[in-house]
Amino acid sequence: MKQSTSFDDFISKVKDKKIMITSLRYAMLSFLYNSSSHPTVNAIFNDIKSKMPNTTLAAIYKNLSLFEREGFVLEFALLGEKHYDLMTESHDHFLCVSCKKIIDLPTSPDTPVDERFGVINYSTAFHVGICKECQNKEKI
Repeated sequence: MKQSTSFDDFISKVKDKKIMITSLRYAMLSFLYNSSSHPTVNAIFNDIKSKMPNTTLAAIYKNLSLFEREGFVLEFALLGEKHYDLMTESHDHFLCVSCKKIIDLPTSPDTPVDERFGVINYSTAFHVGICKECQNKEKI
C-alpha cells in the first residue's frame, strides 16, 4: 500500500512521542516503511544485520516492542509466525492461501469503528482467499 505519510513526517511523529531515533531505530523504521511484505522478525533482523553487523536479535525485539507499545507498529501472528506492519494509516489485510502473500487493503471510512466503540488504537481485518496473481497463474 502506498504510504500517505512521508518518511520524514513519520519520523517526526515518532520523535513527538519522545522516542530517541538511534541509528538502529532509524534503520528498522526505514525498512518497515519501505516494506510491503509484512516482514517477520527474522527478515527485519537479517536486513539490519547486513548493514549493522553488531545488531542483536534481542535489540530488534526490544525496539519492535517499543514501536508496538507506542502505536507505530502492529504485530500479528499468521501461519505460525509473527509479522510486523508499520502503522501509517488504517487498513485491512488479505492473505493469499496459494502464495501466502499478505496484501494491504484500504479500509472504507463509511462506518468508523471508533464512533461506535470509543477510542481505539488500531484494528485490522484479515480476508483470506486467492490473489489475482495466483488466479491468473491457475488459468494458464
